[in-house]
Amino acid sequence: MKKRRWISLGLALSVAGCASGSLAGLPNGSAPATAASVLRVGDRAVPADIAAAGIAVANARGNTVTQYRTGLAPTTLPTAGLPNQAVFDRLGDLYVPTPRELMVYRPPSAAPVRVVPGYAAAVAIDRDGRVYVAEEHAIAVYSAGAEARLHSFPTSAGSNTYIAVNPSGSVIAVIDTYAMHGHSATLLTEYANDGRQLVGGIGIGNQLTAVAIGPSDDVYVAGVNFSQPGLPGEIAAFSPGTTTRVRTIQATVRERDGIAFDAKGDLWIADFSASQVRDYGPSGNTPIRTITSGVSQPVGVAFGAGGALYVLNYFTSLSIYAPDASAPWRTLAATHRVDGLAVAPSGPFALVSRGDATVLLYPPAVPSLERTTTGGIAQPWSLAFDRAKNEYVANRANDTVTVYAPGATTPSRTISDGIKNPSAIALDSADDLYVANRGANDVTVYGPQSGAPLRTISQGVNAPLALALDAHDHLYVANSGNDSVTVYGPKQVDPSRTITDGIASPDALAIDAAGDLYVANDKSASVLAFPPGSAVFERRITGGISAPAALAVDPSGNLYVANSANDSVTEYAANSAKLARTLSSGLAHPVALAFDSSGLILVASEGNNAVVGYSMTSTSPAFSITDGIDQPHAIALP
Repeated sequence: MKKRRWISLGLALSVAGCASGSLAGLPNGSAPATAASVLRVGDRAVPADIAAAGIAVANARGNTVTQYRTGLAPTTLPTAGLPNQAVFDRLGDLYVPTPRELMVYRPPSAAPVRVVPGYAAAVAIDRDGRVYVAEEHAIAVYSAGAEARLHSFPTSAGSNTYIAVNPSGSVIAVIDTYAMHGHSATLLTEYANDGRQLVGGIGIGNQLTAVAIGPSDDVYVAGVNFSQPGLPGEIAAFSPGTTTRVRTIQATVRERDGIAFDAKGDLWIADFSASQVRDYGPSGNTPIRTITSGVSQPVGVAFGAGGALYVLNYFTSLSIYAPDASAPWRTLAATHRVDGLAVAPSGPFALVSRGDATVLLYPPAVPSLERTTTGGIAQPWSLAFDRAKNEYVANRANDTVTVYAPGATTPSRTISDGIKNPSAIALDSADDLYVANRGANDVTVYGPQSGAPLRTISQGVNAPLALALDAHDHLYVANSGNDSVTVYGPKQVDPSRTITDGIASPDALAIDAAGDLYVANDKSASVLAFPPGSAVFERRITGGISAPAALAVDPSGNLYVANSANDSVTEYAANSAKLARTLSSGLAHPVALAFDSSGLILVASEGNNAVVGYSMTSTSPAFSITDGIDQPHAIALP
């Protein structure tokens, strides 16, 4: 028997941005990403890598709000030899070169999907997925996935230690180890993809420790003066195919992934000796920003798809920073001696432990219960967070919205004036709070610190069940009582547009990055897509839909629908009404949707008291949370 067909997510969730490209500054030296993945909760932009720092779930029957923090338990990947590094490709496969073989893993599996015999000192991957392997006396080139060896070419030295390749694969930079006068030394050599040597014999110190290729294909190489510890090392940049320096920066980098480029093309350096991570911008030799909090003898630096900064501290810890933050939001203590770092576009990351001959593969964030809030909670029905991460909870049983400071379990304030049977809440760009009052047929609006309504919107509102705010603070109200969606300009109380075409008992809304409006119709078991500014629907989606209760759009524009009557979530490709995928394993009466940092879709499954997470490619759950869950009705990300 179907329960409460009129339930709603009560939190508009849409997505801006696009999937990230390959990550710069990781050990493969790929080009920087061209765009960052961003989730939008209401109108709140949340960097994708940071969103999973917390998940809040409203439990209507339990009269609680439970909050979950990511719990990162690694999978240990034993290797046949000492792992030299770890590299993710764009699809999320992990490459681990060792002196005996190249191993390819497909997370979350701990078993390699491919083993390529032979010495492999380092790996780089171009934008087409071709794999470049630094071998003894040669560079080998493989097809995407290392499925087939395409060709190889000899190098000028017997031992190749580090490698980087530009996105097109036309410039390959190799650090070669030479025996000179009874001592080893390292020099930089550049090759074209046909094996022609472009430049040879560049040295800037008595040992080169890192190489990467910048946004303009300039080759960056780091040198350390091990023989003269009192002298700083330096990072030098050369125009491709020349010995002409275009940039020189003093810093001591001790490992191959101590230099990285962010999505803007800024150069970041993990300076081991100074215990600093510095941003030098796209040009210039003076840092524009320095991070010291959470940094201790850093040997690795990398960026996630949402712009999160990962800093590997020598053997001890990994610190993760939100974009533009100077202090870590999380520090992960090392359980092994770790000296290598890689971050995948899809969320997992890997730490290399050469001494233990293992790679620690961490999955996308799996939430664990952090705290339970009961103070002021009475049948919570909707959740939202403002920019300061204050949490707002709409309580149906006592006609209130309670507000909680970050980390608090008792409310800092309670709003009751004008509230009656609240069914949905949302926040605009100024952190004004919008409350849909099903019992009063209106929407009340409150200032950031106000307990009394700034204004009340009643014209056109009839049994409102869902709210959405677009990027310009236009308010959309789903009215189940008169089969309409009314649209209001910023700070307006009269509708600028009323949409009725095809609408039948609407109970969920979403707005994508292009401004398209999606409306879920409970009565007609359909979802309608309206172009920006239009009152006429562009397409009707019906395949697989049964009592739709929530909508969400992922960073690629794919639409997800929670179908409460047939225990499924259905996915539709961007700008399409064709059913692409059905998620049903582990679900019973799904009623709310959200996305975590890696693109995992989170589903509130009311019928079995669970929050279930799925990857973007699998129909089997990646995890299921049941601890603290009791009739979940909404999910929100800080």
